[in-house]
Amino acid sequence: LIEKLRIPQVRKPVRFLSKGMRQRISLAVAILNFPELVILDEPTDGLDTESSHLIWSMIQEMKKDGTAVIVSTHDEREARDLCEKMLILENGRCVFYGNVKGFYERFGRLYEVEITVSEQSCSTNGKTELRLVSERSLAEVLSSFKVVGIRTLGFRETLLVTEKHQKSK
Repeated sequence: LIEKLRIPQVRKPVRFLSKGMRQRISLAVAILNFPELVILDEPTDGLDTESSHLIWSMIQEMKKDGTAVIVSTHDEREARDLCEKMLILENGRCVFYGNVKGFYERFGRLYEVEITVSEQSCSTNGKTELRLVSERSLAEVLSSFKVVGIRTLGFRETLLVTEKHQKSK
């Protein structure tokens, strides 16, 4: 376990170790006796990419070994890549429970697309503007405009946009 989590032998109190090392040690302590259930609160919060990947691989390994893992996270990539089911809470109320595919089936996939525009446009910088598009209209936007950037909206952003759209009806 110490080798898998790359925990070196250190001769100083845990409080003086880096956050990443403290997270690794906490995970090692949590799974030391091979529990049936592990609850992790923000296991990769504030960690560098290497430490995050190491913890993600340990979570995947625990799942393969039959351990039930509950993860509390604000990291949408972590939720999308690690979780079989997810529960999204808003103000203590469940707004979604299911898998990632079910989320997109219910709310759709939304994209923020940055396109180049003419000088006469009412864009923020006179050169580009952002457009919010659904998966259905993405191909049309991509073929009609010069695209500067594109990003998929996260779960929380999608819920906010969907909620605003429903209120405006």
